[in-house]
Amino acid sequence: MKIILSFFLLLGTCLTAQELLKNGTFAENPPDYGALPPAWQLDQPDSLAWGFVNDDGMNSAEALRCRLQPGQTAGTVSQKITCQADQHYILRADLKGSTAQPQVQVLTANGTVLASISAQTAKAGVWQEFSQPFTTAQDTALTVRLSTSGNAGTVFFDNLSLRPGQAA
Repeated sequence: MKIILSFFLLLGTCLTAQELLKNGTFAENPPDYGALPPAWQLDQPDSLAWGFVNDDGMNSAEALRCRLQPGQTAGTVSQKITCQADQHYILRADLKGSTAQPQVQVLTANGTVLASISAQTAKAGVWQEFSQPFTTAQDTALTVRLSTSGNAGTVFFDNLSLRPGQAA
């Protein structure tokens, strides 16, 4: 009986910890250097600022880079996901900034920000790990948006994750 109970407890834990983001490590079916990784969308298709790199990731070589030139508008990269209403989730990301700062946000369909993390300016050039819990309320269609702030600089994103979790 204990074995059966343990099995269902383990199965329930595995099911509730399902990753909602696709290709958050940017290593799945890696594109050509500088191309946009699979599962991610660019809001300004003509933007050349965003691209896959295989020489500066947090735990492996793969990462997503945004190289912002002075006076350039980089746009954003995003991924739409479906989740459960009234649930707790945890957004995680490894970020590396420079004179520009990387930012990851979770937005509802009407643009309300549920979670937002950005690299700390004082630690420019160093990979930083972040996590932020949030609750979905009635929202089930969310967008994970990657952006950068600042006038110029290169930023990196890696190990993005969105999973069910506990409230803060």
